[in-house]
Amino acid sequence: LRFCNDRLAAMKCVSRLGALLGDLAERGPTAELFRLRILLAATTFRWNREDGRTRFQEEYYGISDIKDLAIKAECLARFASQLSVVDSEAYLEKVDQLRTLVEKELRQCVESLLACTGDHEQMLSPVIAAVANTHPALAEEILQQANTLTRRESLRLRAIEHMLRGPAARLALEGAIRVVRGAETSSGASECAIALWRQIDMRSKVLQAAPELVDDLAAVCF
Repeated sequence: LRFCNDRLAAMKCVSRLGALLGDLAERGPTAELFRLRILLAATTFRWNREDGRTRFQEEYYGISDIKDLAIKAECLARFASQLSVVDSEAYLEKVDQLRTLVEKELRQCVESLLACTGDHEQMLSPVIAAVANTHPALAEEILQQANTLTRRESLRLRAIEHMLRGPAARLALEGAIRVVRGAETSSGASECAIALWRQIDMRSKVLQAAPELVDDLAAVCF
């Protein structure tokens, strides 16, 4: 929907889907509902910055009110990722510091979530999946908070799997290599590097975008 080049068609869809949000809120699940709401805000922002800005503000306040920390963390992560993509000129950051607010609240939410659960991998997996492509440094920061080496390395692999799925192949590969280098064991680094090779093999555009970075990755492997 966000990539639709027909303004009237896009906004018509936003209007129709927006009319259903009340019913969807009663049926859940909450994370998918806010994923849709964020998408509608992003589509609106593409065609009308002020209306989009208002919708983004509403989504931020709505997510802030979520009581379930796991759902709240996932929603904030998706929100941070979407803002990075749609607000490439940092308009919302300049006007409202929205990116800063969302990322700050995400960090606080993750900290609170991990303090009250032992299964850090399960709790962090949706967060890592959401931010890995657009915020590799943040993904690395969050996965390092997992409470065991096995869980940290598993989350590292999950980050790698999601890093090259976006359009910015070069930037994603740079971040992915940093995540590989952050592995705490040589076996972990090798496993992550191999997983990254597989992702590169499936996406030839990465090789075309940054051949010298692929050489860097080879150095990590061999």
